[in-house]
Amino acid sequence: MKLLDQVTAVLRRMHYARRTEKAYKHWIMAYSRFHRGPEAWRHPAEMGAAEIEAFLTHLAVERKVAAATQNQALNAIVFLYKQVLEIDPGQFNAVRAKRPRRMPTVLSRHPVIGQRGRWHIHETSVQKAISQAARRAALTKRVTSHALRHSFATHLLEHGDDIRTIQTLLGHAHLETTMIYTHVVEQASRGVLRVRRPLHELAVQTWEATGRSLNRP
Repeated sequence: MKLLDQVTAVLRRMHYARRTEKAYKHWIMAYSRFHRGPEAWRHPAEMGAAEIEAFLTHLAVERKVAAATQNQALNAIVFLYKQVLEIDPGQFNAVRAKRPRRMPTVLSRHPVIGQRGRWHIHETSVQKAISQAARRAALTKRVTSHALRHSFATHLLEHGDDIRTIQTLLGHAHLETTMIYTHVVEQASRGVLRVRRPLHELAVQTWEATGRSLNRP
């Protein structure tokens, strides 16, 4: 049985989500390609801690991926060795990618801020309006314009849109950067992350307070 077929079989036997399956197989192939020999592929069973460390360091130093992206690659490789190949790869100490100061906020799909139209306004005005709306709704979670971007990508994945289409829409140079959203969606589906929807809460609370939706003028 081919390596990826083995990986697929184990992932499905352990009831992993299809998004996780796709992400893990992507990283396992990337790991194998990184260590490809001049004439043939090197099987992961022939490699170990040194090769894992080199690949993860490459992601952090050369590709400059986010910490969550590097962690997803690490999880995929560890899964390959421990669950599929049943090999202990040993200890390794790769250069770690830098962690963001804040985790991205994922908002509801409901478009409840502002009126429809087209205006040329400064970005600080947009953020100010978002912050004021969040305060009126008594939301404690920090809501920013960047959260809309993260929410856009996450909801496209939830809807089943192709990962490469999302990569193009977000303007990511590397697919690995976009792949992190598959990890966020998987964690949310498993209950590891509690994804709050503050804009939806804002719409409900505003409706109760004023008797009308924020979508209406």
